[in-house]
Amino acid sequence: IIGTLTVLTTFLLGRALGGRRVGWAAALVVAFSSYHIHFSRLASNQIVDPLIGTLAIWLLWRALSPNRLSDVETLSVWALSGIVAGVGWYGYFGARWVTFLIVLIVAWRVLVEPRFFARRWRGLLMFAAGWFVVVLPLLGWYSIYPSPLTERYNAVSIFASGWLEREIVITGKTAFQLLLQQLWKSATAFHLTTDPTFWYYPQTPLVDFVTGALLLVGMVAALIRARWPSRTLTLIWFWSTLVMAWVLTENPPSSQRGLLLVPVVALFAGWGAEALWKLFARYLQLAYVLFAMLLGMMVVLNLGFYFGVYTPQRTYGNPTAEVATIFAHYMLEHPHPACASVDPGLCDSVVYFFGPPTLYWEFGSIAFLLRDQSGVNVQPGEMPEDVGALARFVFVTARLGELAGVQSAYPGGVVTEVKASDQRVVAVVYDWASESAR
Repeated sequence: IIGTLTVLTTFLLGRALGGRRVGWAAALVVAFSSYHIHFSRLASNQIVDPLIGTLAIWLLWRALSPNRLSDVETLSVWALSGIVAGVGWYGYFGARWVTFLIVLIVAWRVLVEPRFFARRWRGLLMFAAGWFVVVLPLLGWYSIYPSPLTERYNAVSIFASGWLEREIVITGKTAFQLLLQQLWKSATAFHLTTDPTFWYYPQTPLVDFVTGALLLVGMVAALIRARWPSRTLTLIWFWSTLVMAWVLTENPPSSQRGLLLVPVVALFAGWGAEALWKLFARYLQLAYVLFAMLLGMMVVLNLGFYFGVYTPQRTYGNPTAEVATIFAHYMLEHPHPACASVDPGLCDSVVYFFGPPTLYWEFGSIAFLLRDQSGVNVQPGEMPEDVGALARFVFVTARLGELAGVQSAYPGGVVTEVKASDQRVVAVVYDWASESAR
């Protein structure tokens, strides 16, 4: 839902900044970006970043731009922008950056717009009031528990975490060389450098080559017209966010920290498509064909890669998440073998889960997918007691040594290996039935 709403807000922002064609092109890039699709499908709050960013900056742009809004409506838009930016403080840390990004945009307007404060002070006050009302409960909580406010920054910042000092000792490089290396990895994330984290890890740059080419064209076009407010705003958004999300954090370009860049990359790609449109505008039919071909190729490349190449590889996640998901689907698709010949009520028996300390029955994938199935964790060295007429014992690979003991205590069961798509054994299920239930 959030990813889909971001397509709409990107269209609204793109149309406001560059016109309808830019809006449609940017919306298509976001809608079909494999990077954005991936995080849109995850139950993780980073996907909120681009929605908060596009909505807050669209409202800010409406408040700053000459329009037909009345004074009351303009002040309301300022307040709404502050409210949206404030909501971002309840999401991932990237959404919090939207507040500081807006501060940067306002600082830029102060420098270039005569009498900015004299003309806009009421709007700035409404923005601050909207932001403060939303964030106030969180600020109250942080006043009691201040540590969570900065602990994530302290963990990933190249300065606060001690990463820069360690790398200087390990590599022998200077701080300047390491910062240049960080900048290079970050700036080339959409064309050369790949995501190094388990969050996504597509083993390709974060955008396809069509979007990457349009991004470069659009960025050059924006630099040429840097005096245009819409272009400067976009450049500020891109480079400040890239520095904060990647250059100044460990292990760039970590995909989970760069979601706020997706809409601005889409805007640059939209401007790139618009630049090509204008280049061939005198040949209108050719312009339509070229426009459609580029965007169509972008759609096919992204959907083909994400659903045809990436998803079948089951790259995302960590070993425990993979095991939990594969096992849960096995449970849903394969009931106890004896269930076909006994009273269905007996099949509601408890699953004895030999997973700890590697994996627990309460793990998210299991808890969600098997929410109607009762299960208990069996600790290492323990043996289940009071087992019913039907029982299902599940062993993760680290606990397979205990299978023999269970077979000895409950003989006559059926052993089934649960395998991943590459035929790796990720778990073993031992289905047992008492003599009366067979």
